[in-house]
Order: sequence, then C-alpha cells, then structure tokens
Amino acid sequence: MRLVCRFFVLPIILLFSVVGFSQTSNEAKIIKQKQKLILLEQILSDIPNLKLAQNRAVAYAKVGDLLWDFDKKRANREFQKSFDELIQARSEMEEYLEKRSLFSDGNNIRQNILQTIGGRDAGLALEFMRKSRDEKILKGLGLLNQPNNPFSTSTNASNYLQLAQAETQLEQQLLNKAADQNPEQAVKLLKDAVNAGVTYQTFDLLKRLFEKDSAAANSLASKIADELNSTKFTSENNNAYVNYIVAVAFLYEFSRKKSPNEKYLNLNEDQMRLLAEKVLNYVTEYRNFNSRGEDPRINSIIEKFFPEKAKQFKTDNNVYKRNVLYGEFNEEVTKLFENNSSSQTIIEKSKKYPDPVRRQVIQSLSNKLFRDGDKNSARIVLKQNFSGDVLDEMLRNLDWSLANKAVENGNFDEASGYINKLHKNMQHGFLLNLARAVYSKNPVENKDRAKDFLRQALSEASPELRDSRDFTIYMSVITELVGIDTDEGFQLFESIIPKLNELSNAAKLLYEFNGNGNVRNGEFLLSSGNSWGFDFGSFQQQGKVFVNADFDRTLKLIDSFENREIRIDLKLQLAQSAFN
Repeated sequence: MRLVCRFFVLPIILLFSVVGFSQTSNEAKIIKQKQKLILLEQILSDIPNLKLAQNRAVAYAKVGDLLWDFDKKRANREFQKSFDELIQARSEMEEYLEKRSLFSDGNNIRQNILQTIGGRDAGLALEFMRKSRDEKILKGLGLLNQPNNPFSTSTNASNYLQLAQAETQLEQQLLNKAADQNPEQAVKLLKDAVNAGVTYQTFDLLKRLFEKDSAAANSLASKIADELNSTKFTSENNNAYVNYIVAVAFLYEFSRKKSPNEKYLNLNEDQMRLLAEKVLNYVTEYRNFNSRGEDPRINSIIEKFFPEKAKQFKTDNNVYKRNVLYGEFNEEVTKLFENNSSSQTIIEKSKKYPDPVRRQVIQSLSNKLFRDGDKNSARIVLKQNFSGDVLDEMLRNLDWSLANKAVENGNFDEASGYINKLHKNMQHGFLLNLARAVYSKNPVENKDRAKDFLRQALSEASPELRDSRDFTIYMSVITELVGIDTDEGFQLFESIIPKLNELSNAAKLLYEFNGNGNVRNGEFLLSSGNSWGFDFGSFQQQGKVFVNADFDRTLKLIDSFENREIRIDLKLQLAQSAFN
C-alpha cells in the first residue's frame, strides 16, 4: 500500500495546485469585471453633465458597447440614448456649420456611432441609420442614383455625392454584419447589401452571397457588371477609382485559373471584355497622372483579354516602376549584396553612383558587417568613406544598432556604454528598454538599477513640460516606473497634473477663439481624439499598467483632471482596454 500511496501523492498535490490556480484566476477575473462595471457606472453618472449632445451621443454608444457582454438589454437602452442624443445634436451641428459656412465638419460622428452600435446589433444600427438621414444625405443618395452623373460640374454636387458614397458603404458594412449576426436572414441581407450600390466591399459581398445562394449571386454579378460598363472610368468621375477596384476584382476572378471541382461566380465573357477595355484605358491614364504602383493582378488580366498588348504593357510598366518607384540603381545595388561581393568590391563599385546612392550602399555594407558580428569593420568602413556631419550621423546609427543588440543579449553594461555615445535626444528610448530589460532579469536585485536608468531618461525632460517632447518622455517613464515602483510612479504622474490642467484650459480657450472644431460651446469633442493641449497617445495601453498597479489610485488620478470630458474620455479608454 505504501508504494501505491507514493504514486498518488504527486498527482494529488498537482490537482490541488491546478484547482488553486484556477480559483485564483477566476477570482482575478471577477475582480476585473467588478472594476470595469464600477468604472462604467461612474461614466454613466457623469454623461448627462456634458454640454454637447454629440458628446453625450458618443459616450452613450461606447458605454453600450462595453456593457453588451454584461447586460444586452441595458446596453440597448444606452444605444437608444445615444441615438436620441444624436438626433438632438443635429441642430447643434447645423448651427455650427451655418455660422462658418461649412458643408460638413468632417468628424463623422454619426458614422462612428452607427459602426459602434452595429458591432453589437447591426439591425438596430441600420434602423437608426435610416431614421437619422438628413436632407444632405438624402439629396446625395438621389444624385448617386442618376447614371453618368456629372461630378465635376459642381463643387456642391460633389459634396453631396461624397456623403452619399460614405452612406452607401456604411450601409453595406452594417448589412454584412447583420448577416453574420442573423444567419437565418443572411441571404436577404447580403442581397440588400449588394444592391445598395458599388463600393469597395461589393465583390466580397458577392462572394459571401455565392456561398449561400449561387443563382442570386450570379444574377447580381451580371447586373453590377452592366452598371460598371455603363459608367465612365475617367479621372473626372469621383467614383472612378471605386469602379476600377471592383472591375479588377471581377476581371481577375474571371481570368484566374480554377481547380476542376471549384465553384465560382458565373461571369459573362462579353461583359468582362467590355470591362477589361475600360480598365486598360483607366490604368494607362492613371499611370500617366499618378505615382502609385500598379495592381499586380493587372498583368494577368491584360494577358487574358489583350495578349497582343501584354508584352508592351509589361515593358511600359517596368520602366514606370523603375523610374518612379524604385530608383535607377536599385537592381545593381541589390546584386552587389546578393552576389556576396567583398567589402572592397562594393566600396569600389559604389564610387560611380551619385552621393545619395553611394551613401546608401556604404550604410548597407556597414549594416551587413554588423549583422555578421564584425563590429569593428562596420565602424571602420564608415570612417574610411565619410567625414563630418555625415560620418557623425552614420556612427550614431551604428551605435543605435549596437545598443539594441547589447540589450537583446543581456549585456547591460555594454548597452549603457553605447547609449551614452548617442546624442542625448536619442538616449531616452534606449534607456527605457534597458530599464525594462534589467528589471525583468531580476526584479529584486535590479530594481534600483532599473530606476536609475529611468531617472537618466527623465533627465532629458523638464518638469515644467516646456513642450510635447517633455510630456512624452514623462509619460513613458511614468508608465515604466509604475510597474517597478508603484508609489513613486503615481507620485510622478500626480506632480504633472496641475500643468496638464493648465495646458488643457489654455488650449480650450485658444481652440475656440481660433475656430478650431475640436472645441464647441466650451467643451472638447470626444470624437477628436486626445487633442486637449497635450496628447496622451495610447492611453489605453498606459492605463492598463496603472489599473493593474492600483485601480483606486488610477481613478483618483483621472478625477484630478478639471475638464469633465477629459475625465470621461480617459475612463472610457480604460474601460475599453484595461480589463481584457
């Protein structure tokens, strides 16, 4: 029996360990959920105090999205509040635009709200979408349905049409989502989406429909091909590029090789040939007037429909790419390195190139030597071929690479030496990486050393936050420090809050005085990002670090911002990312 008992001791211990771990993991998850709900309740209690209806609309939509996984009925109530506020915001918007003689403010608040709601309940979003169409959108949709519309004859008409195109694309996106959310209605919804109009999504929607109802998809494909063939593919047509993208998708599908058992859209050859002529003419014009590269599918399309033109088209296209996209010497330079030429050969051949190209070649050679582990030769090559400011810049780039490599390899003293050679403005990022790497290796023994590196990084900035770079340095150091010494990290953040309040209050006055659309009626727009006189950048990532360190202190810190809309926005960002 004793022998048997020995065999069962370890499994039992492991079982209790796993159970204990599972309980701990579940407890942590429950705590996070509670914290998130506390945060959402705080936000909801503060939203009615916002001045702008459009801000309330944005906030309610985001809270509804965040509540969805907890309580769908309550989330839908918040979506309804968002819609009600959106309708109320229309008069605010019209008054703002009329005072400034603007057609649109470009913020797309309505579209963003509908997309947020649509991510959870696309059917509800479609209902809200159709109920909230204003006169401009309805007029644009009417113009869009007129064949061969003269886009270029009226700036005003073009404005209406752009609104209509955006509306059509959004409707297709929502119908597509609705098909995912309601599989039993998918065929009808996908048909509605395709019929909504030609957009970038049209061909993908057709393919989805084909999987569920091939006959309906083939019929709609023929209808769309006729529509494309009846429109102009010319530069004065604002929708020409959209038509071109959809036409290329049709033609590539028709011309590509298919496997014997593959099922695919039945596209009419006569329709496709007409479409190919339009695409070829458009590509030729587009290449002459723009510097974008060609779609790689074009060659196969030309070969399928116009084999007699394929060779010349490829030649023209290669000349175009060489002259416009890649530079005249790119192929030669590439061959120098692909053929494993010696350093001396590469240096000698580089002398015939113009200075910018030669500089690139020598820099590439130095990088190659560095990758091969020959650090001394990498430095010597640069010193032998350059001088002055050019040499200084290249040596800094090399030291940058060497510092990165040393950090990766855990050679912290060596890395510190290379970092100190860099220009002071370049040291900050490396010192953060070094602090993180040192602390990760041994959090107990290396805590003070990691903090020393962070202090060195912070020394590049003024506590007075003289410019945005100072603020960026402070926030990056604070984010690292909170994970190493929570109390010291929060204290450092708290020390700059008065300055941030000063900046945001000044920005609010200045923005509104200058007619900057980010402030209206004395309130920052929630839809304008972190444009508050300072820019947090990715507060969602930073906030996650703060919440994990101390949830209550994070909320207290956010509440020390004087502007309500900033507090609400920061809490929304936390709720979106900090509890995942």
